[in-house]
Amino acid sequence: MQGELEHKTLKARYQRTDQKMFVKQLVCIERREARLHCIRNKLGWQREVVASGLQEHHHIGLSQNRYEHIGTFLRRNAGDPAIRVRHHMILVIDMLIFLTEFFAEVTRALASTRAGIFAWRTNRRRC
Repeated sequence: MQGELEHKTLKARYQRTDQKMFVKQLVCIERREARLHCIRNKLGWQREVVASGLQEHHHIGLSQNRYEHIGTFLRRNAGDPAIRVRHHMILVIDMLIFLTEFFAEVTRALASTRAGIFAWRTNRRRC
């Protein structure tokens, strides 16, 4: 049974590679999983219990049960550099959205202009 389980695990890991030079990639994946396993053991982390029966239909995960209000978190960590980066990222994302909409409008305008020029060239009379 253990050999079959390991074969199943290996097949699942193989799908996460690019199927070229996969032996090295499989080793890296295995070592990463082993490191994560050691970290979890050191921190005393346990897997969440998943609903297994009809009586446990509405199981709330531990991560959802211990939520934190975003506004309170932002106020409490106002001096944190990551929070300041968040403000910068919002500005960058707003600019990207604006530019995307602007270039889409320019593309539509150019497409309609090209269609008009094409129609003019094909409809004119040749003498």
